Amino acid sequence: MGKPKNAADLDVTAWQKVATRVDQFFSKVESQHAEKLACRIACTSCCHPDLTLTFIEAAIVGVAVDGLPSTDRAAVAKAAEEGSPLCPLLLNSRCSIYESRPVICRSHGLPIRQDDQVSSCELNFLNGFPEDAILNAGLLSVWLMVADGMARKGHGVGAEQRYAIRDLARLGASLFERELPISQDVES
Repeated sequence: MGKPKNAADLDVTAWQKVATRVDQFFSKVESQHAEKLACRIACTSCCHPDLTLTFIEAAIVGVAVDGLPSTDRAAVAKAAEEGSPLCPLLLNSRCSIYESRPVICRSHGLPIRQDDQVSSCELNFLNGFPEDAILNAGLLSVWLMVADGMARKGHGVGAEQRYAIRDLARLGASLFERELPISQDVES
């Protein structure tokens, strides 16, 4: 099987399974602990501009950015270039690539266990963290690294590298022209 010609040809099945699990967990926590969550549409408290992404998530985000309408594409590129204090992919306080957002964005707001520490957005779970609402960051990282490793191998990409969300907002999937083995053949 040949290498994909570009990031849009990447098999994202493993990543989609991880994203779906996180979305389902968030929905479960939201249904059981709604009164403890301040997360709402247009809340941008967790939308930081300096996130870096794994290869697979960067490819997904890059393709999503490329698929934005031209006015939105220009707006996110401008926000990235101007150094917005929030994620440059936000338009009118909403994620412009919501369906393709990275796993970290999907988990924002949840209590996250990292080693023996638990933390969450300062607006949520003000009186402690119910055990059934805590997302295990270690396990989530393993799932994501497996999905990322499968994508790297399938795409002919070696050692792990992180990709800045600002760069993806500016360049979309063209960021990978130097990173991925993209075919330069022109199809007629």
